[in-house]
Amino acid sequence: MIVTSKRIDLVLLNGAYSRALAFGPGHVESSLLPSSGGTTILTGHCNTHFRFLNESTREDELVIQTASGNELRYMVEERRIVDSQSGTITLDHSQTRLLLVTCYPFDTMMPGGPLKYMVVAEARWRHKDQASRASRTFASKSVHSVSIEERVPTNT
Repeated sequence: MIVTSKRIDLVLLNGAYSRALAFGPGHVESSLLPSSGGTTILTGHCNTHFRFLNESTREDELVIQTASGNELRYMVEERRIVDSQSGTITLDHSQTRLLLVTCYPFDTMMPGGPLKYMVVAEARWRHKDQASRASRTFASKSVHSVSIEERVPTNT
């Protein structure tokens, strides 16, 4: 994954397991692959590979190069903080989007808490089978989130 504006170039790994995330961001296997259309979820550590998300802005371009060499371009549309104990991620396959998820806050001494920082990026391309896909839910409760554009309480 390339984020030109941040000079970021990352290798995406298959699986969001501890041993994989030590080496780079991973694809959550219950979500679709980027080239499939629908929702793709990538996770990474907030103090290493996904640290740049703290400085992400609307309209940052994210580029994923597939194994076949195709470039998939996404644009950041939204950033939010989600409570993982009471939230869900809807895997909406009617639209092609990329969700980047990491721990929050970024400079915490105790990573792995319930708050997650999520960046939502919309595709700048459309998959041919996208319109026929159904939505499914990743978790069971409703999302409790705060938009980053709003004031967010911080731990001080």
